[in-house]
Amino acid sequence: MKKLSFAAGVSAIALAVSTIFPVAGVFANTATYDGTGNIVTLERSITNITNPVTNTFTYSVTTGADNPGTVTGYPTSATIEFNNVAPTGTTATQTTTLDFSSADFSKVGDYTFKIAETMSTDGANYPIDTAHNDYLVEVRVRYHVDANNVPDNNIYEASVAILNKNNDKVTKATWTSGAAFTYIETTAITTGNMAEKDHCFEYTISIPAAGAVTSQSAYNISSDTTCPNGATSISGGSTATVYLRHGDTLTIGQNNGANQIPVGTSYTITKVGDEEYTTKMDGTETNTVTKVTVAVNDDEFDTKNKTEIENNKQSDPLTGIVTNFWFYLILLMIGAFGIFFIIARRKNDDEEEA
Repeated sequence: MKKLSFAAGVSAIALAVSTIFPVAGVFANTATYDGTGNIVTLERSITNITNPVTNTFTYSVTTGADNPGTVTGYPTSATIEFNNVAPTGTTATQTTTLDFSSADFSKVGDYTFKIAETMSTDGANYPIDTAHNDYLVEVRVRYHVDANNVPDNNIYEASVAILNKNNDKVTKATWTSGAAFTYIETTAITTGNMAEKDHCFEYTISIPAAGAVTSQSAYNISSDTTCPNGATSISGGSTATVYLRHGDTLTIGQNNGANQIPVGTSYTITKVGDEEYTTKMDGTETNTVTKVTVAVNDDEFDTKNKTEIENNKQSDPLTGIVTNFWFYLILLMIGAFGIFFIIARRKNDDEEEA
Protein backbone atom coordinates (compact mmCIF):
# COMPACT_ATOMS: atom_id res chain seq x y z
CA MET A 1 0.00 0.00 0.00
CA LYS A 2 1.18 3.50 -0.74
CA LYS A 3 1.96 5.85 2.10
CA LEU A 4 -1.02 8.07 2.78
CA SER A 5 -0.57 11.81 3.35
CA PHE A 6 -3.31 13.30 5.54
CA ALA A 7 -5.09 15.84 3.37
CA ALA A 8 -8.39 16.00 5.21
CA GLY A 9 -7.93 18.60 7.93
CA VAL A 10 -8.12 17.88 11.58
CA SER A 11 -10.43 20.76 12.38
CA ALA A 12 -12.03 21.26 15.78
CA ILE A 13 -13.56 24.63 14.95
CA ALA A 14 -15.55 23.37 11.99
CA LEU A 15 -16.70 20.28 13.82
CA ALA A 16 -20.35 20.12 14.84
CA VAL A 17 -20.60 19.05 18.47
CA SER A 18 -23.17 16.34 17.79
CA THR A 19 -21.58 14.79 14.68
CA ILE A 20 -18.26 13.72 13.24
CA PHE A 21 -17.84 15.97 10.23
CA PRO A 22 -16.44 14.22 7.11
CA VAL A 23 -13.78 16.12 5.20
CA ALA A 24 -12.71 15.06 1.70
CA GLY A 25 -9.09 15.62 0.85
CA VAL A 26 -6.21 14.66 -1.39
CA PHE A 27 -3.01 13.03 -0.17
CA ALA A 28 0.68 12.84 -1.02
CA ASN A 29 0.08 10.69 -4.09
CA THR A 30 -1.90 13.49 -5.76
CA ALA A 31 -0.53 16.60 -7.42
CA THR A 32 -2.28 19.34 -5.46
CA TYR A 33 -3.61 19.99 -1.98
CA ASP A 34 -5.41 23.12 -0.80
CA GLY A 35 -4.53 22.66 2.92
CA THR A 36 -7.91 23.73 4.28
CA GLY A 37 -9.66 22.04 7.17
CA ASN A 38 -6.58 20.64 8.89
CA ILE A 39 -6.40 23.00 11.86
CA VAL A 40 -7.08 22.21 15.51
CA THR A 41 -7.54 25.23 17.79
CA LEU A 42 -6.12 25.34 21.31
CA GLU A 43 -7.39 28.01 23.70
CA ARG A 44 -5.86 29.05 27.06
CA SER A 45 -7.49 31.32 29.65
CA ILE A 46 -6.15 32.76 32.89
CA THR A 47 -8.65 34.03 35.44
CA ASN A 48 -8.48 35.97 38.72
CA ILE A 49 -6.26 38.76 37.36
CA THR A 50 -6.43 42.47 36.65
CA ASN A 51 -2.84 43.00 35.49
CA PRO A 52 -1.39 42.16 32.05
CA VAL A 53 -0.05 38.61 31.73
CA THR A 54 3.33 37.47 30.44
CA ASN A 55 3.65 33.68 30.40
CA THR A 56 4.06 30.73 28.04
CA PHE A 57 2.20 27.42 28.19
CA THR A 58 3.55 24.33 26.41
CA TYR A 59 1.54 21.43 24.94
CA SER A 60 2.56 17.96 23.77
CA VAL A 61 0.98 15.94 20.96
CA THR A 62 1.42 12.16 21.02
CA THR A 63 -0.06 9.36 18.93
CA GLY A 64 -2.25 6.67 20.42
CA ALA A 65 -0.81 3.23 21.19
CA ASP A 66 -3.58 1.41 19.27
CA ASN A 67 -3.27 3.25 15.97
CA PRO A 68 -3.65 0.88 12.95
CA GLY A 69 -0.49 2.12 11.29
CA THR A 70 2.37 4.53 11.57
CA VAL A 71 1.90 8.26 11.20
CA THR A 72 4.56 10.87 10.57
CA GLY A 73 4.69 14.59 9.89
CA TYR A 74 2.12 15.54 12.50
CA PRO A 75 2.81 18.46 14.93
CA THR A 76 4.37 17.14 18.14
CA SER A 77 4.10 20.27 20.29
CA ALA A 78 2.56 23.71 20.58
CA THR A 79 2.88 26.83 22.72
CA ILE A 80 0.45 29.53 23.76
CA GLU A 81 2.15 32.81 24.63
CA PHE A 82 0.83 35.67 26.73
CA ASN A 83 3.02 38.68 25.95
CA ASN A 84 1.81 41.39 28.31
CA VAL A 85 -1.80 40.52 27.44
CA ALA A 86 -4.34 42.70 29.24
CA PRO A 87 -7.34 40.85 30.66
CA THR A 88 -10.94 41.49 29.78
CA GLY A 89 -12.59 41.85 33.15
CA THR A 90 -10.52 39.41 35.21
CA THR A 91 -9.70 36.92 32.42
CA ALA A 92 -7.01 36.90 29.73
CA THR A 93 -7.29 34.49 26.77
CA GLN A 94 -4.94 33.45 23.95
CA THR A 95 -5.17 30.80 21.22
CA THR A 96 -2.93 28.84 18.90
CA THR A 97 -3.44 26.16 16.27
CA LEU A 98 -2.10 22.73 15.35
CA ASP A 99 -1.70 22.11 11.61
CA PHE A 100 -2.06 18.46 10.57
CA SER A 101 -1.85 19.09 6.83
CA SER A 102 1.58 17.44 6.54
CA ALA A 103 0.67 14.26 8.42
CA ASP A 104 1.27 10.97 6.55
CA PHE A 105 -0.62 7.78 7.43
CA SER A 106 0.64 4.30 6.43
CA LYS A 107 -2.84 2.78 6.07
CA VAL A 108 -6.52 3.48 6.48
CA GLY A 109 -8.10 3.16 9.91
CA ASP A 110 -8.90 5.11 13.06
CA TYR A 111 -6.06 7.19 14.53
CA THR A 112 -5.88 9.12 17.80
CA PHE A 113 -3.67 11.94 19.08
CA LYS A 114 -3.47 13.07 22.68
CA ILE A 115 -2.97 16.78 23.42
CA ALA A 116 -1.85 17.70 26.94
CA GLU A 117 -0.76 20.89 28.70
CA THR A 118 2.69 20.04 30.04
CA MET A 119 4.40 23.20 31.27
CA SER A 120 4.03 26.82 32.37
CA THR A 121 7.06 29.13 32.43
CA ASP A 122 5.79 30.59 35.71
CA GLY A 123 4.03 27.66 37.30
CA ALA A 124 3.91 29.31 40.74
CA ASN A 125 1.70 32.15 39.51
CA TYR A 126 0.13 30.55 36.42
CA PRO A 127 -0.30 26.82 37.18
CA ILE A 128 -1.19 24.34 34.46
CA ASP A 129 -4.79 23.16 34.22
CA THR A 130 -4.87 19.65 35.64
CA ALA A 131 -8.67 19.53 35.69
CA HIS A 132 -9.01 19.63 31.88
CA ASN A 133 -5.56 18.49 30.85
CA ASP A 134 -5.96 15.80 28.19
CA TYR A 135 -7.86 16.04 24.91
CA LEU A 136 -8.16 13.33 22.29
CA VAL A 137 -8.18 14.04 18.56
CA GLU A 138 -9.80 11.19 16.62
CA VAL A 139 -9.00 10.94 12.90
CA ARG A 140 -10.80 8.37 10.73
CA VAL A 141 -8.91 7.75 7.48
CA ARG A 142 -10.94 6.05 4.70
CA TYR A 143 -10.72 5.39 0.95
CA HIS A 144 -12.90 7.59 -1.18
CA VAL A 145 -15.78 5.72 -2.83
CA ASP A 146 -17.50 6.70 -6.04
CA ALA A 147 -21.22 6.81 -6.78
CA ASN A 148 -21.27 3.05 -7.11
CA ASN A 149 -19.60 2.60 -3.73
CA VAL A 150 -16.38 1.43 -5.39
CA PRO A 151 -13.24 2.47 -3.43
CA ASP A 152 -10.65 4.67 -5.10
CA ASN A 153 -7.35 3.72 -3.50
CA ASN A 154 -5.70 6.92 -4.73
CA ILE A 155 -8.03 9.29 -2.88
CA TYR A 156 -8.64 9.33 0.83
CA GLU A 157 -11.06 11.04 3.15
CA ALA A 158 -10.84 11.76 6.86
CA SER A 159 -13.31 12.65 9.57
CA VAL A 160 -12.26 14.42 12.75
CA ALA A 161 -13.53 14.78 16.32
CA ILE A 162 -12.09 16.22 19.51
CA LEU A 163 -13.02 14.58 22.81
CA ASN A 164 -12.40 15.87 26.31
CA LYS A 165 -11.41 13.63 29.21
CA ASN A 166 -15.09 12.72 29.71
CA ASN A 167 -15.26 11.59 26.05
CA ASP A 168 -17.59 14.46 25.18
CA LYS A 169 -17.18 16.04 21.74
CA VAL A 170 -16.01 19.65 21.84
CA THR A 171 -15.29 22.26 19.18
CA LYS A 172 -11.82 23.17 20.49
CA ALA A 173 -9.39 22.18 23.21
CA THR A 174 -9.52 24.65 26.08
CA TRP A 175 -7.54 25.03 29.30
CA THR A 176 -8.36 27.42 32.16
CA SER A 177 -6.86 28.05 35.59
CA GLY A 178 -6.89 30.84 38.10
CA ALA A 179 -3.72 32.79 38.74
CA ALA A 180 -2.11 31.99 42.09
CA PHE A 181 -0.45 35.06 43.60
CA THR A 182 0.56 36.32 47.01
CA TYR A 183 0.58 39.57 48.98
CA ILE A 184 2.86 41.72 51.18
CA GLU A 185 2.00 42.85 54.70
CA THR A 186 3.75 45.33 57.03
CA THR A 187 2.91 46.13 60.65
CA ALA A 188 4.28 49.05 62.70
CA ILE A 189 4.62 49.66 66.45
CA THR A 190 6.06 52.58 68.43
CA THR A 191 7.90 52.00 71.72
CA GLY A 192 9.91 53.94 74.30
CA ASN A 193 9.33 56.41 77.14
CA MET A 194 9.87 59.39 74.79
CA ALA A 195 7.84 58.06 71.86
CA GLU A 196 4.56 59.47 70.60
CA LYS A 197 2.11 56.78 69.52
CA ASP A 198 0.27 59.17 67.17
CA HIS A 199 3.43 60.06 65.23
CA CYS A 200 3.20 59.19 61.50
CA PHE A 201 6.39 57.66 60.13
CA GLU A 202 7.23 57.91 56.43
CA TYR A 203 8.29 54.89 54.36
CA THR A 204 9.01 54.18 50.71
CA ILE A 205 8.18 50.89 49.01
CA SER A 206 9.88 49.92 45.75
CA ILE A 207 8.97 47.07 43.37
CA PRO A 208 11.33 46.61 40.38
CA ALA A 209 9.93 45.74 36.96
CA ALA A 210 11.31 42.21 36.54
CA GLY A 211 10.00 38.71 35.91
CA ALA A 212 6.20 38.66 36.04
CA VAL A 213 6.15 42.33 37.11
CA THR A 214 6.00 44.89 34.29
CA SER A 215 5.64 48.66 34.19
CA GLN A 216 1.95 48.09 33.44
CA SER A 217 1.43 46.01 36.58
CA ALA A 218 -0.39 47.89 39.33
CA TYR A 219 -0.99 46.69 42.88
CA ASN A 220 -3.40 48.04 45.48
CA ILE A 221 -2.03 49.47 48.74
CA SER A 222 -4.44 49.36 51.66
CA SER A 223 -3.98 50.09 55.36
CA ASP A 224 -5.92 50.92 58.51
CA THR A 225 -3.87 54.04 59.20
CA THR A 226 -5.32 57.49 59.81
CA CYS A 227 -2.12 59.13 58.56
CA PRO A 228 -2.82 61.36 55.51
CA ASN A 229 -1.37 61.40 51.98
CA GLY A 230 -0.25 57.79 51.66
CA ALA A 231 -0.18 56.09 48.25
CA THR A 232 -3.05 53.73 47.40
CA SER A 233 -1.30 51.80 44.60
CA ILE A 234 2.13 51.00 43.22
CA SER A 235 3.26 50.05 39.71
CA GLY A 236 6.10 47.80 38.66
CA GLY A 237 9.39 49.71 38.44
CA SER A 238 8.21 52.51 40.71
CA THR A 239 8.38 53.71 44.34
CA ALA A 240 5.41 54.60 46.54
CA THR A 241 5.39 56.65 49.76
CA VAL A 242 3.24 55.50 52.67
CA TYR A 243 2.76 56.59 56.29
CA LEU A 244 2.21 54.38 59.33
CA ARG A 245 1.93 54.91 63.04
CA HIS A 246 1.63 52.67 66.08
CA GLY A 247 -0.59 49.63 65.49
CA ASP A 248 -1.08 50.19 61.73
CA THR A 249 -1.04 47.37 59.18
CA LEU A 250 -0.37 47.87 55.47
CA THR A 251 -1.11 45.39 52.66
CA ILE A 252 0.19 45.46 49.08
CA GLY A 253 -1.93 43.35 46.75
CA GLN A 254 -5.19 42.01 48.04
CA ASN A 255 -5.03 39.00 50.35
CA ASN A 256 -7.85 37.43 48.35
CA GLY A 257 -9.26 37.83 44.85
CA ALA A 258 -7.41 39.41 41.94
CA ASN A 259 -4.61 41.96 41.56
CA GLN A 260 -2.05 40.26 43.76
CA ILE A 261 1.75 40.23 43.80
CA PRO A 262 3.58 37.58 41.72
CA VAL A 263 5.55 35.00 43.66
CA GLY A 264 9.29 35.73 43.35
CA THR A 265 8.83 39.51 43.29
CA SER A 266 11.60 41.58 44.88
CA TYR A 267 10.55 44.55 47.00
CA THR A 268 12.25 47.05 49.33
CA ILE A 269 10.83 48.91 52.34
CA THR A 270 12.77 51.95 53.60
CA LYS A 271 12.07 54.30 56.51
CA VAL A 272 12.58 57.99 55.67
CA GLY A 273 13.90 60.53 58.24
CA ASP A 274 13.02 60.68 61.99
CA GLU A 275 16.55 60.04 63.16
CA GLU A 276 15.44 60.61 66.75
CA TYR A 277 13.79 57.19 66.58
CA THR A 278 15.74 53.95 66.36
CA THR A 279 14.18 51.61 63.79
CA LYS A 280 14.18 47.83 63.80
CA MET A 281 12.83 45.73 60.95
CA ASP A 282 12.04 42.16 61.94
CA GLY A 283 14.12 42.66 65.08
CA THR A 284 17.25 43.95 63.33
CA GLU A 285 18.30 47.57 63.73
CA THR A 286 18.07 48.93 60.18
CA ASN A 287 16.14 51.52 58.16
CA THR A 288 15.68 49.36 55.06
CA VAL A 289 14.94 45.75 54.13
CA THR A 290 14.72 43.90 50.79
CA LYS A 291 12.81 40.65 50.40
CA VAL A 292 11.51 38.27 47.72
CA THR A 293 7.90 37.12 47.93
CA VAL A 294 6.85 33.49 48.33
CA ALA A 295 3.48 31.74 47.95
CA VAL A 296 0.81 32.14 50.62
CA ASN A 297 1.15 28.53 51.74
CA ASP A 298 4.96 28.63 51.89
CA ASP A 299 6.60 27.99 55.26
CA GLU A 300 8.64 31.19 54.84
CA PHE A 301 5.61 33.41 54.20
CA ASP A 302 5.80 35.12 57.62
CA THR A 303 9.45 36.08 57.08
CA LYS A 304 9.47 36.77 53.34
CA ASN A 305 6.09 38.48 52.84
CA LYS A 306 5.60 40.12 56.23
CA THR A 307 7.71 42.83 57.86
CA GLU A 308 7.43 44.03 61.47
CA ILE A 309 8.73 47.56 62.04
CA GLU A 310 9.49 48.99 65.48
CA ASN A 311 10.28 52.69 66.01
CA ASN A 312 11.75 53.33 69.46
CA LYS A 313 12.56 56.57 71.27
CA GLN A 314 13.97 55.97 74.73
CA SER A 315 15.62 58.31 77.26
CA ASP A 316 17.22 56.77 80.33
CA PRO A 317 16.85 58.74 83.66
CA LEU A 318 19.90 60.52 85.12
CA THR A 319 22.17 58.33 87.23
CA GLY A 320 21.11 58.24 90.93
CA ILE A 321 17.72 59.90 90.35
CA VAL A 322 14.60 57.80 90.23
CA THR A 323 11.47 59.64 89.22
CA ASN A 324 9.13 57.71 91.46
CA PHE A 325 6.66 59.36 93.86
CA TRP A 326 6.55 56.46 96.29
CA PHE A 327 10.30 56.40 96.60
CA TYR A 328 10.36 60.02 97.73
CA LEU A 329 7.44 59.51 100.08
CA ILE A 330 9.23 56.62 101.79
CA LEU A 331 12.44 58.65 101.92
CA LEU A 332 10.57 61.54 103.52
CA MET A 333 9.00 59.26 106.10
CA ILE A 334 12.38 57.78 107.00
CA GLY A 335 13.84 61.28 107.38
CA ALA A 336 10.99 62.44 109.60
CA PHE A 337 11.35 59.35 111.77
CA GLY A 338 15.08 60.00 112.09
CA ILE A 339 14.59 63.61 113.17
CA PHE A 340 11.96 62.55 115.71
CA PHE A 341 14.33 59.92 117.07
CA ILE A 342 17.20 62.42 117.44
CA ILE A 343 14.99 65.00 119.21
CA ALA A 344 13.60 62.39 121.57
CA ARG A 345 17.11 61.14 122.32
CA ARG A 346 18.36 64.63 123.17
CA LYS A 347 15.36 65.25 125.39
CA ASN A 348 16.08 62.07 127.31
CA ASP A 349 19.75 63.02 127.67
CA ASP A 350 18.84 66.49 129.00
CA GLU A 351 16.46 65.02 131.54
CA GLU A 352 19.12 62.61 132.83
CA GLU A 353 21.68 65.42 133.20
CA ALA A 354 19.19 67.46 135.20
